[in-house]
Amino acid sequence: MGVDWARVKELTLWNYEELIAKIQQVLDYKFVQKLYDHKLGKVGKYTASLLNYREDKKYADYSKRILSTIRQVEIFGVRNLSGLVSTIRDSDECEKFIEYSSVQFEDLIILLNCILRWILPFARPIRDFIDSENSIHLENLSKLRKRGVRNNLDMIEECGTENARESLAVLTEVPKDFILDLLHRTDISRLPWVRGKTVMALSSAGYDTLDKIANASPDKMISKLEKSLADGGKRFSRSWIDPEGAIAQAKVIPVVINK
Repeated sequence: MGVDWARVKELTLWNYEELIAKIQQVLDYKFVQKLYDHKLGKVGKYTASLLNYREDKKYADYSKRILSTIRQVEIFGVRNLSGLVSTIRDSDECEKFIEYSSVQFEDLIILLNCILRWILPFARPIRDFIDSENSIHLENLSKLRKRGVRNNLDMIEECGTENARESLAVLTEVPKDFILDLLHRTDISRLPWVRGKTVMALSSAGYDTLDKIANASPDKMISKLEKSLADGGKRFSRSWIDPEGAIAQAKVIPVVINK
């Protein structure tokens, strides 16, 4: 199969340039460079650990495809995520790489989508992680935005250490407890495919840190989620909360918060 640029949007929701730009945006964060931008061999093992938490042929086949593409890419001197993005930084460079490497175009796009959706943390608006009906929360959010904290990754970048959180509290006049709670919610959002509503549901059920999620049991988590959601007039559904996946993935994603 040759290069089909229309296929990129079908597979990822974005055109090629947008896809590369989104990955590069995440790779520009210092905490991502430090903790995520590993050699591709480690990236392959990390992907397998995220996907192979239960017997599922679909996930197993996907994982094998990603690992196979990584091995092919490595043969041509690409060693880490930044190196991959740099090598195929635009459509022209991508076509050149496809031509001399013989890596299948669709396999490469699927790998890039995996990097954005599974391997790297996904950028989401900071508003997704607060009570949008609470005026105090909205006021605190406005103060944080003025300091450049606009999404979940900004929050992690700026508040990973206690000293950083204390400094931000002083500069913004936002309470430290609010900053720490928001930081933990954005930290949870690094789990693959976890959106704001999932984070808020987990937090309301008592799973308000990655550590608590990592040490949870699926049955107990489901029970707590069912009760918490019922109190808010909602029902638990695996279509938007996967307890087994959240627990397994919370055990392996990099630790970014220093207590």
